[in-house]
Amino acid sequence: MRSLQFQMIGKLPNFQIIFTAQFFKMKKLLCIPFILMTMQLIAQDRIEMKKMPPTKKEEVKDNYFGKVIADPYRWLENDHSAETGEWVKHENERTFDYLKKIPFRNEVNKELSSMWNYVKYSNPFKEGKYYFFYKNDGLQNQSVLYIQKELDGEPTVRVSNHLP
Repeated sequence: MRSLQFQMIGKLPNFQIIFTAQFFKMKKLLCIPFILMTMQLIAQDRIEMKKMPPTKKEEVKDNYFGKVIADPYRWLENDHSAETGEWVKHENERTFDYLKKIPFRNEVNKELSSMWNYVKYSNPFKEGKYYFFYKNDGLQNQSVLYIQKELDGEPTVRVSNHLP
């Protein structure tokens, strides 16, 4: 028993030396990309944003079960008012001005589109004597509702928001 313990203890320092050397090699290799990315971020010009449009506050308060709740931005809930439309227009100008200045935006958009571009099916369900399911060919905003008489029948489009 003692000789086994001695042998294990005798081998342990060599393992530690090898492990430590490999660890520091890997640590150095991992530091290089981190340093390069940090340098790129430091060297990169900061994207300047337009000033936020002024947002008015109104004195609107509601009483819910004895608790007074302020709702100063309630006027923004009326999405049909000209005032809200103007505020949204200014916000969109500010947002899209910022987004178009991001240098890697197109690459991210392409990558996300390629990940989301695959055919998706819903679970089929039966109503009466017909089977229904939804299908999205990839980058469609809404899925298309299909109908078929039998499980192995030919599906036909029942409802589609996509114009031909």
